Parts: sequence; C-alpha cells; structure tokens
Amino acid sequence: MTYRILLVGGGTGGHVYPLVAVAKALQARAEQKGQKVKLLMMGDGPIFRRAAKENNIPCTTIMAPKLRRYTSAGNILDVFKIPVALVQSLLKLLWFMPDAVFAKGGYTCAFPTLVARLYFIPVFLHESDSVPGLANRMLSKRSKLVFTSFASADRYFSELGRPTMLVGNPFRAELCCIDHTQALQALKLDATKKTILIIGGSLGAQQLNDLVLNGLVQMVQKGYQIVHQTGERNYADVKKAIEQYMTEGKDSYAPLIAAQYRVYPFLDQGQLATAYGAADVAVTRASAGVLTELSYAGKPMIVVPLPGSANDHQLINASEMGRFGAVVMNGANISVQVLLSQLDRMLEPATYTDISTRIKAFAKPDAADKIALTILG
Repeated sequence: MTYRILLVGGGTGGHVYPLVAVAKALQARAEQKGQKVKLLMMGDGPIFRRAAKENNIPCTTIMAPKLRRYTSAGNILDVFKIPVALVQSLLKLLWFMPDAVFAKGGYTCAFPTLVARLYFIPVFLHESDSVPGLANRMLSKRSKLVFTSFASADRYFSELGRPTMLVGNPFRAELCCIDHTQALQALKLDATKKTILIIGGSLGAQQLNDLVLNGLVQMVQKGYQIVHQTGERNYADVKKAIEQYMTEGKDSYAPLIAAQYRVYPFLDQGQLATAYGAADVAVTRASAGVLTELSYAGKPMIVVPLPGSANDHQLINASEMGRFGAVVMNGANISVQVLLSQLDRMLEPATYTDISTRIKAFAKPDAADKIALTILG
C-alpha cells in the first residue's frame, strides 16, 4: 500500500521551505519503515514553484484568495478567485486522494483543508510563529493536530479546544552545514575579515536595504564584508544605488565595495547555504524560518522585527529570540552607528562564543522528523 500525503503552503519562504523539510523527512522515515509514500506539494507563487523544482517534489498550483483586514482593491479581486480555488481543491484532492494533509498555514491552505475535511481526510497543521494569525486559528478547527514552534502559541489553540504538539520549526538542515572557509572562498571573500549577512526574509525588507545603503561605505571601511539579499522587488533600486556609489567613490571606497560586498535579489538553496556558511553575524527580520536556520547554524544575530506584522508576531518572535542571546532592535530607531556598535560588541571573541552557544538551543533539529513520524503513525 502506498501512503499518499499532500503538503500545502505557499507565498513566502516561511510557508514553503518547511514543506520541503517535512517532505524529505517523510521520504526518509517511510523508507526506514519499509513503507511506500507518494508526495504532492500544493501551493502558489514563484518561491513555491522554485522550491518544489529544486527538490524534485511533484507539485500542483492553486489560487489563494486572501482575506485582508484593511481596505484594498485586492479584496474585491479575490472574491472572484474563491469559486476557482474551491473547484481546484475539489478536483485536485479527488484526483490525488491523499491519506493525510500537512498544511503549513496561511490563506493558501484554506480551501484544500476545507475540502480535505469534506472528504474525511485528516489534516495536520503547523504554526511557525509565537502568535497564530487569523488564517491558522480558523484552519485549526479543521485539523486533527496542530504542531507548534513556540510554546506561547499553544494557548491560543488550546482556547479553541484544539490539540497541539510542540515540535519546533521544520527547516532544511543541509543549509547550515557548509564550512566557513569553503563558503568564503566560493564568494571570493577574505577569510581574515568578518562577514555580515543581511537577509530580510524571502521577499526582502526595504528598511534593512536602506540601512545597508546608508552604512555601506562605513562598513567596508571598517573591514566588514557584506552578503546582502535585497528581495527581488527591491533589487533594481539597490543595484542602481550601488552603481552610483561605485562612480562617486572610484578613487576611494569603490574598490572596497567591489571586494567586500555581495548582493543578490534572492538566495536559492545553494546560495543561501553558502551565505549561512560565510556569515559571522546576521541582520534579519523575525520570520520564524530564517530565525530557526540561523539558530541551528549558531549564528549570532541582530533581529529587526517587521513593524505592524499581523498580531505583532514578528515582535514576539524577536523577543523570544532575545532570550537566547539575539540582539533585538526597533527598526524605527536603528541607525548605522548603532548597528556598527552592536556588531563590534557581538564580534568580541568571548561575547561571540557565548551568543553562538546560547542561540543554538533555540533550533529543534528533529522538528521535521517528529512531524513525519506523527503523520505516518
């Protein structure tokens, strides 16, 4: 008998990459148990399609209407997506007819999980953040079990009468295993200098991009190397600003930028693994996926939570990371001088070792494995 499992999620990397981690754990566990397993990923967006292709996991796409709690023309347009998404879910689940559904949460999962319940298929939901959003609170009512990453999230589901299991956030451990020296060589960076990774999640972060551009000259003059993911929608603007710097500073700091600065619109799996390996410190938003991967790699980090995130979940995620040694900074108050001061402090040998040791305790390397074992029974 072949056990068929549908993995649903889409949009940002935080809703996609855990699907990949769980898919690989399901394949490994099924092989150990002598079971046959057939997987299908269902979701939307370019990150979803890229992740499925990179990992050779069969996938199918679905429309994902979103309920926005603010005035937007998108709300009107998304009304017309609802019947399409419902029909897609009905037909695609009928065609695949999974034995179980693993849903990463968010609005992409709304109709597939609804249809799964209509077909009496058990649904397992995962919540990455410390505070669940509206979509996951609604989806939990259709779920057999809710996996959580933060203990603080359990109480929200308990209030809804839903069973939970604290497992941590599933992540791609292979991203965190590249040797530091090897990674620096791949990026053509200097092993005698400290390297800072700036990463605003899979979509980038304008605030972090502005911080880098405002402080780039000072950072390279202090000897820091920078690996910078801008986000695809911001890449052209950042490149234009860098070109201006190179012209204005051709007789002074331009050679330093050329030697010490690496910029990407988006880091694919191989590039991200290299960036993690090369980094001494990371400056990041507070998305659960990136926090987990950086923690597993033992990278001290400066966390700048996204202001106004749903239910302030990024602020609460960041506060949780602060308990493990991360530096949490308010984006509205952060300046180049404050950033440089924190980097200097964190990179002092004794401080660095202490933070790195503490921060590793946040990641739970067996999260994907626990989920796979539970789903497979």
